[in-house]
Amino acid sequence: MNHADPLLRTALGFIGITDITVVAAEGEESEARTFQISAAEAEQRLRALAKEF
Repeated sequence: MNHADPLLRTALGFIGITDITVVAAEGEESEARTFQISAAEAEQRLRALAKEF
């Protein structure tokens, strides 16, 4: 379970930041190749979000 997202949303919301998009790289507990693929996909999503910003 991811407990960081709600915590960060609460903390950032306290200072007025409410437009939050979470991009996760999952699979770090799996084999290395699985995590590499997930991390690459997350990086692609981050780059797409950066272009929108």
